[in-house]
Amino acid sequence: MPKSAILPALSMAMLAKASGKRGVILPRENAEEAADFLRRMANRTHEVRTCVVVTTGSGNALRLLTQTSVSQVTLGPVTDAQIAQYCATNEPFDKAGGYAIQGLAAVFVARIEGSFSGVMGLPLYETAQLLRQAGVPVL
Repeated sequence: MPKSAILPALSMAMLAKASGKRGVILPRENAEEAADFLRRMANRTHEVRTCVVVTTGSGNALRLLTQTSVSQVTLGPVTDAQIAQYCATNEPFDKAGGYAIQGLAAVFVARIEGSFSGVMGLPLYETAQLLRQAGVPVL
């Protein structure tokens, strides 16, 4: 069993541009940006990708193990009043896509295809697989 392992994860929400290419929606810092992205995602499906990396060892024995969770999230209709009320909670700040699926924004989610924990920011299935590969016992 390894003496230590490091496990960072990063989530990004991506919304297709009119050209069909994907655009990355980064974590939002203020109500205006969060509201803009929520308006753009309302009544649409966007993709959430969360990459997990497990590092073990050091020096020449350093191992990097990675997996990416990809989920499709569809938001239903969201009014400007609902967006303003949600942004007033400060919950959307520093969140990929400007919302927290595990929080109040869950009421906006019409459908999710993929990993709920991945959309939250740490895909547990993929994380457990990586930890096992690194020699860390998981159930």
